Amino acid sequence: MNLSPQSDPRPLWRVVALLPRRDQAPNPQSQARSFSRFSEQASALAPLLQGDKAPSPQSHPRPSSRFGEQVRALAPLPKDAPLPKDAEDPSPNRSRDREGAVALVVDLPARAVRRQSLAKARGSHWSPIAACIGTLLVFSLSLSAQMTLDQAVQDASTRYPNVRVSLEQAAAAAAAVNLARTAFLPRADLGAQLNRATHNNIFGLTLPQAGLYPTISGPVLRTNSMESVWGTAVGVLVQWEPFDFGLRKANVDAAEAARGRAQAQIAVTRLQAAAAAADSYLTILAAQQTVAAAQAGVERARVLDQVVGTLVRNELRPGAEASRTRAELAIAETQLIQAEQAVEIARANLAQVLGVPPASIQVAPGRLLDLPAESAGLPDAPLAAHPVIAAQTTAIAEVQAREKALDRAWYPRFNLEASEYARGTGIQPDGSTGNAASGLGPNIQNWAVGMTVTFPLADLPGLKARKEIERAHERAERARYDQLVQDYNGELARARAILSGARRVAANMPVQLEAARQAEEQATARYKSGLGTLIEVAETQRLHTQAEIDSSLARLNIWRALLGLSIAQGDVSSFVQLTR
Repeated sequence: MNLSPQSDPRPLWRVVALLPRRDQAPNPQSQARSFSRFSEQASALAPLLQGDKAPSPQSHPRPSSRFGEQVRALAPLPKDAPLPKDAEDPSPNRSRDREGAVALVVDLPARAVRRQSLAKARGSHWSPIAACIGTLLVFSLSLSAQMTLDQAVQDASTRYPNVRVSLEQAAAAAAAVNLARTAFLPRADLGAQLNRATHNNIFGLTLPQAGLYPTISGPVLRTNSMESVWGTAVGVLVQWEPFDFGLRKANVDAAEAARGRAQAQIAVTRLQAAAAAADSYLTILAAQQTVAAAQAGVERARVLDQVVGTLVRNELRPGAEASRTRAELAIAETQLIQAEQAVEIARANLAQVLGVPPASIQVAPGRLLDLPAESAGLPDAPLAAHPVIAAQTTAIAEVQAREKALDRAWYPRFNLEASEYARGTGIQPDGSTGNAASGLGPNIQNWAVGMTVTFPLADLPGLKARKEIERAHERAERARYDQLVQDYNGELARARAILSGARRVAANMPVQLEAARQAEEQATARYKSGLGTLIEVAETQRLHTQAEIDSSLARLNIWRALLGLSIAQGDVSSFVQLTR
């Protein structure tokens, strides 16, 4: 930027910024240097925008050209094209950073500065310079907001709702482990009771009826009175199982196995989200390449339609040929519309995985449009490292842990118990009652310490049935494991075959593309000389368009095959590392 006064029509200020093109991945180093340089230039203009150092109209009496005519921007720069003097970068990577860049060169003339100064004096808020700077900043940020494949995979691994579901399920399983461990703690129950009831008591017993007949303690009186008295009770009971033959530990192990399975499922969900994001990313790039080839096909069909239309109007060709070229143009335009539709659909699919609006997704091709090296490949991953296989292994371990807990369920249960309580009643052993408040407070205390042993004899048939259920579950999980291993080997072999075929197709694409191009040129030349037909030209044009589409997709198909191989191996990160 040059802030010294100059005579018109030369610019007073020049803003130069190097920004990456949308169709190429941004270079972080060159992008940082360009944005830093642009920020310095914008900071230097800040006093002017605030009106602190605006030059007076007398300093530049000669008018310059209109402000809009001084903007020269958004022009792709060739690799070896010289940069503007103000954009020179002493960095040794200048030539590499310049490749595929976009240079924004904005000249701010004296007339625009004078208008800004006069508008400031009149109290107007119109600022063409501020608008220019704001536009450049917004454009710079929009270009640098392209999403890389690495970002898409990382965002999908964290934002995908099913990942959060798996995380919460793992948290619930961890809480279940803590719940199982509480069985080792003693149990203490505190209770209190206040009642108003009659005091008639008789000899004999009743079978247990789940509390239907409340019990009465004390001697039997020869009375059958409906008079009631107060009764109170308060006490505490502590129970603890000193040994359990490993039952509680087996229950904790079963809870631990369930937590391990939930944690393994997190890796499976993240693999699914990352695979979906990477596949949608490549689909967007493939659709964009198809759009570019379809646009070229539309242009060729439009040129042919114009040429034939001219010949028909001059009565040098029959009118049927004009109809045919219009039909071919319509077919090419339909193909372009379908390709653009495919881009939007792929963008919507990626947005669904990331949870963002589809319009905000702009992908950066990076190395994905280049042909991978023949040596480019993925390291072999062990079978046990695959998240799906690992999750199934934990499922088998969970069933086995439940079986172990059932094996220890049919053992005697020993409970050490200690109780202290107090009771109060409003009636005496001789049948006399006290005053109205008699029995409201407990006045007789007792304590007890002992051990109870229970043995669930009748539970044996139920335990055997539950063990058979768990054994069936284990056999099912093992069969599912065998199926997953078989699917793993099949997917791995299929992915390698697809990769080999994709490489062979990509090697054959230059021959196909060159042959299609030459066929179109020859058919066009024959048609112009009157030796060929329009049908031959139309067919060769469509062949050329399809060859361009196939050629542009051939490189992406290799990357897609590598992605399929990484998914089959259960590690998308290895594919992402390969694309960096």
